[in-house]
Amino acid sequence: MSTKFSSYGISQTYANGEKISDFSYDATYDGKHANIAASNGNVKTFVRLSNKDIEDLMNNKNTSKEALHDKIAKLSKTKSRRKSPTKSKTRRRSLIKSKTSKRKKRYTKKGKHSKTKRVNRKSIPAIDREIIW
Repeated sequence: MSTKFSSYGISQTYANGEKISDFSYDATYDGKHANIAASNGNVKTFVRLSNKDIEDLMNNKNTSKEALHDKIAKLSKTKSRRKSPTKSKTRRRSLIKSKTSKRKKRYTKKGKHSKTKRVNRKSIPAIDREIIW
């Protein structure tokens, strides 16, 4: 007989209409390993624990002030990942060129096969455009 379980949960706390806490987890156990994915806001943690790791966590007699989630994070082989919001930046061109931007132009003799072909973005089907760009 083998023990298997799956568990998931989500907790969101709102104050005055604003979300102040967002926590979710998904855990599965197949009798040998526990796969745990947890998210605390933008910080995501993925952990795979063996039976020995679980036993060590539960039977730890060492009185430590360290929280259980910190202990689990130490056992994790992967690092926590933070999802950063994407920002779009526009560059301003200065009217005065800096001294470092002035460079000598090199003239090279172009051979027969050195021509490059430009591809019009509209000529590529939409599916391929998503993959390429």
